[in-house]
Amino acid sequence: MPVLNFSTNSENFDKSNLISRLSQEISTLTGKPEKYVMVIFQNVNTILFDSISEPSAYIEIKSIGGINPKEISKNICTIIEQNTDIRSDRIYIYMEDVKASHWGYNKSTFG
Repeated sequence: MPVLNFSTNSENFDKSNLISRLSQEISTLTGKPEKYVMVIFQNVNTILFDSISEPSAYIEIKSIGGINPKEISKNICTIIEQNTDIRSDRIYIYMEDVKASHWGYNKSTFG
């Protein structure tokens, strides 16, 4: 049930490797089986951050529990910095803990 939605204007990295690393890390950080982790990747033409169009990223992470914002921010930024040309000071991460009853899956909800 964790989902990581990754939007960036950078193209200078191995997308498959990065998506795989992010999926594994979100599974570990939230304590949820990777079977339920979804990673969405979106390349966007332009992100203007601090009046500059340099490589940047916007990430949304939603999960039913398991959200530790400081740990998630540190680990996800580190992975992105190590695998792309995006510096951590050009990354915004929004995190949300969602009620199980508000998360649909397989014709039902988790709560």
